[in-house]
Amino acid sequence: MLKHATKSYTLPLGIIMKKRTIILSILLLFQFLVNGQEYTESEEFILTKYDTSLFEKMFSSNEEFNGNTLIYITDNRGNKLKEIEVFIETYENDSKVEELITTEFKNINKIIRVVISQCACYCDTSKYYFFVTNDKKLIELPTIEQEDYEFGMKTKDYVFNAESETIELTEFQDEMIKKNENDNPTFKLKSKKVLKKYKWNGNELNEK
Repeated sequence: MLKHATKSYTLPLGIIMKKRTIILSILLLFQFLVNGQEYTESEEFILTKYDTSLFEKMFSSNEEFNGNTLIYITDNRGNKLKEIEVFIETYENDSKVEELITTEFKNINKIIRVVISQCACYCDTSKYYFFVTNDKKLIELPTIEQEDYEFGMKTKDYVFNAESETIELTEFQDEMIKKNENDNPTFKLKSKKVLKKYKWNGNELNEK
């Protein structure tokens, strides 16, 4: 189950939206810088949305509903491939399935990902990655759970090495540079650490 903040009303909506936009921009720009390739929105796979009428149900005294609901990764024929639990007050119903076409990994046609950020007082992010094999089989990589970037300026992500057919779960530590109080801060990579390594053999993913 995804964790979420219990104090959902401590920040005005405008501030929450601005903060979430900044966090997502950092995460997605960082992904591009790490892999050197840009993911595009998938036409083959879709992320469903929850029914916004659930808000009324959550606040109704006549209905028992804790605010958690399921969304799904589906194919373009409507088949449900993966369920993801979200909390409707902190998830904005706006994530999507993105993909990267690749033939460099053995028996892999593409990599797909979904980045889910849920923001109240802070933003928790879950990153879902899948290999799509040439025969359309989905191989799920372990989900990456990441706390708010502002806590420690750390980012976790997969680094794909097609030459050795390995995947490294890597933690990147940034540092903030601010020359004086009037300048907008900039960020640069300070260090990185490999947390786990996986090997792809053309059929399955194994931890090294």
